Parts: sequence; C-alpha cells; structure tokens
Amino acid sequence: YYLGYCDPVLEKYALENSYDLYLLTSIDIPWEKDDLRDKPNEREHMFLYFKETLEKYKKNFVILNGDNQKRLALATKFIDKLLDT
Repeated sequence: YYLGYCDPVLEKYALENSYDLYLLTSIDIPWEKDDLRDKPNEREHMFLYFKETLEKYKKNFVILNGDNQKRLALATKFIDKLLDT
C-alpha cells in the first residue's frame, strides 16, 4: 500500500491478520532520516494515507503525538486500557 498498489495475494494475507490496536504516529516532531523513513516532503500525505487505510478497514487505532516521552505515555495508557478490558 505504501506506493498505492498491493499484490492481491499479499493483501489477502494482510487482511487475515488483525491486531487489537494500531499505533499511528503523528508528524508533529521533526523528521529524521533513517533506513525506513524516506519521504520528508510527503509526511502529511503519508500520514493521511495510513490513517485513511486504517479507517477504511475499520481498524482500532490511536494517534500518538507530542515528544517521545508523551508518545510512550500515550501508547502505554492505551495498551493498559486494552489489557484491562
């Protein structure tokens, strides 16, 4: 999906797997290049694309924003809440 196309076989297998919660990170911190991040000028587009895909497939997700400590605290809070149910 990253480039707008997914082989139907891969899509089938991807849709068979589901998780209780997806963590989507916001783009509110400075971009840093690494081996996975490669589109600094397309951050907003890619964030919206991932968000819309999660919504399209009705996945349970939360958006993590703020600095790294806040993101970790939010993720921990949502995971703890999920485990308590």
